[in-house]
Amino acid sequence: MFSNTNVTLPALSIFPSLSLLVQKFIGTTGLESSGTESPPILDAILSIGLWLEHTDHFVAGPLDPTDYLLLLQTLSLVSANCPEPTLRHAAHILTSNILHAHPTDRLRLNFISDTLEHCPFEPLRASAVGWLKEELVRAHTRKSDDLFATPAAVAALQPYLFPYESMLDTETDSELWEDFRRTFPFHMAALNLIFFLNSEEYKSVVPEGSMSVIEEVYLMPLRTARGRLEKALKEGGELEKVFGEEVKGGLTEVRLLGDRLDMCLEQQA
Repeated sequence: MFSNTNVTLPALSIFPSLSLLVQKFIGTTGLESSGTESPPILDAILSIGLWLEHTDHFVAGPLDPTDYLLLLQTLSLVSANCPEPTLRHAAHILTSNILHAHPTDRLRLNFISDTLEHCPFEPLRASAVGWLKEELVRAHTRKSDDLFATPAAVAALQPYLFPYESMLDTETDSELWEDFRRTFPFHMAALNLIFFLNSEEYKSVVPEGSMSVIEEVYLMPLRTARGRLEKALKEGGELEKVFGEEVKGGLTEVRLLGDRLDMCLEQQA
């Protein structure tokens, strides 16, 4: 319909054009506020970004790693903070595509590592687990020789992917329940990654002996926490008196996590 128009499209690219737009309009009161801006502003910027990514307008001129990481961090925070589900999803897709497009494997790994180690938002940490899985699949499919085709990537991220399960350190059942609700997205992503890494196709990227360590420091403590939660959430229990109907949905999540946990432990046997 518009193929014969004489309108000249602006010469834009993700770097520096989108990067400058994001710096000007998103997170202007502090990086942590990214995603709280007016939805129309976020919608416009994300739409431009997705269009530029889709049409392969990535870089015009030298790419500063600092600008690259800042854009990723800002967009990823939009995907965590924005109250609009469609905009959160758009920000996640754009972040993922920009991340995977960078040619330097170490820079991509560093961003994933930084998100896993320092991000306070559990859904965003779960996204970082997904980014790792996507990198592993891409490296395997393309028969790449980068870091994600070797055990180095998983080895570098293992302490943040499969930490000692701190939920067991909580003193009360209420604290355990609150901690579980907060961390559920990350734990499901981590368990899915363990199941994925135990497949025949991807065992070669797992450091030797690491699965035994993961079972000891992560899976077994998580199983103990799961058992304690199931007992605490039973009908007529103390948590039901405190949280009411809310615990029924929580029990479903605990059982969902438990099913995936059991599958991972069966693989380990």
